[in-house]
This record gives sequence, C-alpha cells and structure tokens, in this order.
Amino acid sequence: MTFIHEEASFWPFLILTIALGGWCAKVAGRKFAASWRPFYMLPVVILVLAFGIRFLHYGLYNATLFSLHYFLVDYAFALAFAIWGYFTKRSELMNGLYPWAFKRYCLVGWRETKF
Repeated sequence: MTFIHEEASFWPFLILTIALGGWCAKVAGRKFAASWRPFYMLPVVILVLAFGIRFLHYGLYNATLFSLHYFLVDYAFALAFAIWGYFTKRSELMNGLYPWAFKRYCLVGWRETKF
C-alpha cells in the first residue's frame, strides 16, 4: 500500500486525500458545472487543490512536500472526484432546465429525448 501513501498508517491518506480533498474537489466540480464553465478548466483548478492536499500531508504528518509521485496520486484522486461532481451536476442541470429535450439515463449522463 505504500504505492498510494507514504505515511505509516492508511488513515492520514484516507482522511486528507479521500475525505477532505475528495469532498472539496467534488464541490469544485459541481460549482464549475453550475456556472456553465467549460470542462477543460477543471483540471487546472484541481492542480491547485492537489498542491493544498500535498501541503496538508506535509504540515500535519511530516510527509514529503515535493514528491512528484505522491502529488500525482493526490491529483488523480482529486480529479476523479471533481469529474464525478462536474458531470453529476451537469446531468442535473440538463434534465432540470431542459426536460423536454434531455433525459437523465444514468448518474452522470443524459441523452436527447425522442419526440
């Protein structure tokens, strides 16, 4: 498991990266979708969030601050949560604002309705 986290326990990774970082990334993704911003801007903003998560690991648990490997792990998890939040909100918006044109068919998708 040290491939994913570098602390002695799995709990700091679970609390900081998954719970706190994932929640913040999902909220950021939902806000991006709610303001109709394009998807390509989301990974850039999540980069800043991943730096923050890495700094919390460094400050609270004395982890390595400038580690490309663990930064990419934090970034990947945060980006996954942000994409999930973005597309769930976009799906809600498309179904809520245009119910005559689009129908929700899964958690993160929509399709055109047939007349």
